Amino acid sequence: MSWTVIGRGPAGLLAASLLNMHGEECRLVAAHEGTMALWSGVMDRGDPELLPLNAEEWQTLWTLLSRLWGSMGIETRLGPALTLSCTGSLKATFLCPTWQYCTPDPGPLWIVAFEGLPDSLQDIHLSAIEAATGHSPFWQRLPRPPGWDDSWTAVRWASFIDQTEGKFWLKTLLQDLNPRVPAGWPLLLPQVIGRIRTGEILREIGRDLRRPVFEYPLVMPSLGGMRIRDLWQAWLRNRGVPLISGSVTEYLKHRIHLDDGRSWGADHVLMATGGILGGGIKVLPNGVVEEAITHRALGQITAETGWGPVFRWGSEANGSLSACGRQRSGWDPDRDRNGGAMILATVYQALREQGLNILTVPRKGGLMSHAGF
Repeated sequence: MSWTVIGRGPAGLLAASLLNMHGEECRLVAAHEGTMALWSGVMDRGDPELLPLNAEEWQTLWTLLSRLWGSMGIETRLGPALTLSCTGSLKATFLCPTWQYCTPDPGPLWIVAFEGLPDSLQDIHLSAIEAATGHSPFWQRLPRPPGWDDSWTAVRWASFIDQTEGKFWLKTLLQDLNPRVPAGWPLLLPQVIGRIRTGEILREIGRDLRRPVFEYPLVMPSLGGMRIRDLWQAWLRNRGVPLISGSVTEYLKHRIHLDDGRSWGADHVLMATGGILGGGIKVLPNGVVEEAITHRALGQITAETGWGPVFRWGSEANGSLSACGRQRSGWDPDRDRNGGAMILATVYQALREQGLNILTVPRKGGLMSHAGF
């Protein structure tokens, strides 16, 4: 059977990955790059969780995602924890890349800002951090590096720190400050510590300073989301999944049609085009499918019985097209802080609607095993 996934955000990438792992033929097509550059990379569980799965099944989905990222080189911490937001408040999370500060029990922190990087945590954020952690942080702003100018973005900072010159600049200043900070306090740096060698640089600084070293997220663009996007897309390409640039105009008689005339056959199609900003396709509670920006009606969905608020886009009589991600009816991650659960649940729902249940796989040692792990 052939599948096409439309959308290049986390829901689309996850759906394409699971299909590939289960030996299905899959293409991924998107008109735009997606919004992962606006996302730090943490996954929230939140409440409520709209899918009626038991605790073991939920844990299996979370573990599957963690292991999938691990196979790409993205180490994670799995479980309830708190991370520092870009405004200095604490934010609940459930799956967090190890480059970002994340702990179930926040304590005193050493926080560093970079002059010339406006989104760094500033002295105006210190009261919020103290209120959140119960400890007054040690805060310091590092001066601009040689060669800096006001055109530097977060991406330019990351490229600089990836280089020997940038790493030397950062390590030298931090080593001078290190004796002033109590031993054991974690060091938090802006999320620009390299785009390629992040883990290596953080570990090296940690060994030199003899303390844990992490990043904290910035507003945008987010290097965390960019790193995950780049590694995820490379993983898919290495496994033979085509990543096609183009705008889908029609899915008719089991064929995908693009606006430039290209087309191919697809037995199943998954729409993953909602985006973390709510763009793309949106499924309304009354079953109407519309463009989220222009509100142009695209079709009508029909409710499935037995799964609560589970919907399909019913433009095909045989139900071969489903939706996953933010456009699935009933999910509001901005309100419920459950964006990670939404991605896992809606991808699971969409695949199950099309006949693939990723939870019914052979078990090894009491744990569900999946292809590729």
